[in-house]
Amino acid sequence: MPLTPQQRAEAELTKYGLTFPETSAAPAWTTTRGLYVRKKMFAVFGATGEPRDALTILLKLPISAEMAEDLPFVRPRKGLVQTAQLGDGAFRRRR
Repeated sequence: MPLTPQQRAEAELTKYGLTFPETSAAPAWTTTRGLYVRKKMFAVFGATGEPRDALTILLKLPISAEMAEDLPFVRPRKGLVQTAQLGDGAFRRRR
């Protein structure tokens, strides 16, 4: 079965993320995949309750979280984590 555009994007982002020192990829939570630096998670692909055909990324943004909230495809989460959902209709404001 061919990959969806979102699955291809996730694969490319994971490949790029793994080029940095001390990074690894592993399951994050039940239905998600994570990228880690020194065993600390910094990005999660997929999110419970989100469409599987969308590229959903949860990121820890300690410095730029407030700037990211102004983007139309970003939803704030608890703490320093932001959720970006990219796919059909992703650039509609989601709050």
